[in-house]
Amino acid sequence: MVSCPANAAGAPSCTCNSGFTGTLSFSGGVWSGTCTGKHVHLFAYFSATTCSRTGARRTFSTRASTCTGCWLGNPCPYDAYSFDPTQGVNFQALGQYVQCSAAAPTCVANVGIGTYTSTTTCQGTWQVLCNGVSLGTISTIGRTCTGSSMTNSCRLTFSARLCTSIRLVATTPNNGALGCCNGAAPDAMIVAVSVW
Repeated sequence: MVSCPANAAGAPSCTCNSGFTGTLSFSGGVWSGTCTGKHVHLFAYFSATTCSRTGARRTFSTRASTCTGCWLGNPCPYDAYSFDPTQGVNFQALGQYVQCSAAAPTCVANVGIGTYTSTTTCQGTWQVLCNGVSLGTISTIGRTCTGSSMTNSCRLTFSARLCTSIRLVATTPNNGALGCCNGAAPDAMIVAVSVW
């Protein structure tokens, strides 16, 4: 997997981490450039990285995506599973992403997703990023990820932080079971995204 320069994250689409600025470029399969720290007032830094959340599902419904599969819907506004092409988005290459954004920075500590009812077909692993900062991964391989994205087993919990965008990047091929869109690996699908 492609790695990012120091103080950057989000491979394969590297960006400078929160609190850093710089110029990054991708050439010959390698990221280069420098991300240097911004001068930030201590209160502003503390406020940006810690917060108090309500536990309720938050609105992250604006979608951006690099996905190229047979379904290019918007899973961002939906918590509940529905296998519907207007709601599902299919990943046909590692590094493709779907991003759900809020209108303003919002305090959250969880991201959950919904996928197809099979535990093999349409499944995958996604890196979860908040404003370009990696928070961990969600794997749906071998799991049932239906019902509410807030209560199924396909979710990630992290320290509460302010996020404006949540990006889900396909990082690992599934277990070889194609048939979701009958395309290229990972041939994975997300049909619901909850952020809370």
